[in-house]
Amino acid sequence: MYVDVDPSNSECLSALAYYQVCVKDINSKQVLEPNCLSWKANAEAGRRSVKENPSNFTHPSPPRISKFQCQNFVYMLLYLWANDPTVQDALHVQKGMISEWVRCNRSLSYKADVRSVVDVHQYLSTKGLQLLVETGDHDMIVPHIGTEKWIVSLNLTIADDWRPWFIDGQVAGYTRKYAEHGFQLTFATVKGGGHPAPEFNRRECYEMFQRWIHYYPL
Repeated sequence: MYVDVDPSNSECLSALAYYQVCVKDINSKQVLEPNCLSWKANAEAGRRSVKENPSNFTHPSPPRISKFQCQNFVYMLLYLWANDPTVQDALHVQKGMISEWVRCNRSLSYKADVRSVVDVHQYLSTKGLQLLVETGDHDMIVPHIGTEKWIVSLNLTIADDWRPWFIDGQVAGYTRKYAEHGFQLTFATVKGGGHPAPEFNRRECYEMFQRWIHYYPL
């Protein structure tokens, strides 16, 4: 939310520093999930242990696995799977193309100097497109209130005002639809969703997309 902070505003800097202290131990991807230690430092050790004894990564009774287990553990298994030579052979990955598969490759020579793409969305709103914008309501990395703010800044006409949307009779989130000269934008929150929402709420996001892509209201 605070992109350009005035370095001479000591009161603002102090408030932001205090805020960071208050939230530093919260899982920003999903604020209700535990904030787990990073597994990356032990990834190589974990990879060796899988080869030595695969049973270390199996569970005798899957229903007993806590729903609050760390998402980081899923990432660890993903790295082990994607970097397995047999998996890469099955996916026809060209040998020598990559040294290690990573979820987010930050080694590219890329300068992130675009602070806002609202102008792009403003331009797209003149092209008669249909957009679906979804966000998890427990995502602190890209909070839904920030997404709502830039959508409101487009000054679109509300076609279907704020209301809950449902799955099996239960509230799955909230939605609002905008329309302007053939352009339509559907905004929807995912209840309990994190960053990104499909990672935490697969069914809800699937149902949302299925309805939208087939022109059904959420």
